[in-house]
Amino acid sequence: MLLDEPDRSILSIGMVVGFSSSSAFHRAFLKEVKKSPKAFREENLPNYKSKEDKMGNLSSSTRYSHSI
Repeated sequence: MLLDEPDRSILSIGMVVGFSSSSAFHRAFLKEVKKSPKAFREENLPNYKSKEDKMGNLSSSTRYSHSI
């Protein structure tokens, strides 16, 4: 699901597969796969950018354009 639905949040996927919180999903995923869900996505989807990454890039460019 992490790879099949890259636009779906990790929290949403954790809930769908039965975890009660994102931290519980993260801990279980880390224990099984030995990396975080985000790291797993980044390594297996070369062009993947998380929503946080996209927002960070947007706000950086917005700050830059306002300072010109």
